[in-house]
Amino acid sequence: MTMNEERIRRSLRAELDTVYPNEGLRERLDARLRGRRRTRPTNLVLALATAAVLVTVAALAVSIKPHATEQTPAADPYATVPTPPDVKIIKPSPSLPHRVAALSGTWEGLWDERLPSRLTVERIGSSSAQVIYAYGVSGVIQAPGWRRLPAQVSPSGTISWDNSSQGANSSGRCSPGATRCHMHWTFSISTNLASIEGRRVVSTDVGNYINLVTMHRAGAGTSAPASLRGWIVGLLAIVGAAILVGAGVLIGRRGSRGDRGASVT
Repeated sequence: MTMNEERIRRSLRAELDTVYPNEGLRERLDARLRGRRRTRPTNLVLALATAAVLVTVAALAVSIKPHATEQTPAADPYATVPTPPDVKIIKPSPSLPHRVAALSGTWEGLWDERLPSRLTVERIGSSSAQVIYAYGVSGVIQAPGWRRLPAQVSPSGTISWDNSSQGANSSGRCSPGATRCHMHWTFSISTNLASIEGRRVVSTDVGNYINLVTMHRAGAGTSAPASLRGWIVGLLAIVGAAILVGAGVLIGRRGSRGDRGASVT
């Protein structure tokens, strides 16, 4: 300790003796100040530990799936779409372009967000395919139906076909009152191969129009909630671990400071 520090210390001690001449009172004040300094870091550590526990509990709550009886099953939008009893999907040839082979399987979607439909690609080659198109009920279409038909295939991953009808249109698949109807269908696979975009161009003797649909693989949506739940649990676990590590580091620093303070005095 230098002479200047010694002088400052003596000056402060003299002022303390003047303000608080009672030695017992000075000791109690000093003890109270030391207690406050020790309490503050302790409270902070307790707050961090409590936060870590709460985050851990939240992660456990998210990871636990609700009991099946507590869930209200959502209505199946494709319940009215018929399924032929003899559907058979043949595995595509390995020599097919990837985008073409990815069309194989069953796809589901709602035309114009209303009419439920299902497209099953049973067999597919480089230039042709065999598909089953099925539709349910919605709006003017009150009778479900399905058809197995041949289709054309393009190298870019598009399936298409045409069909026409004459006479009164009782099925409602064209405009009401139309006596002549021609429909051109196309289904193109997306860049990530996860969906197909459908387009139906309808030409009738009473007017023309276009219908659109986005189809996804049948049953593909059931795995999304579990994946999202996994991400949430992982994130909460990381946050909880970070809080615990921070609390440990804080305790270590406070302890080392206390040791250095004790050695100086």
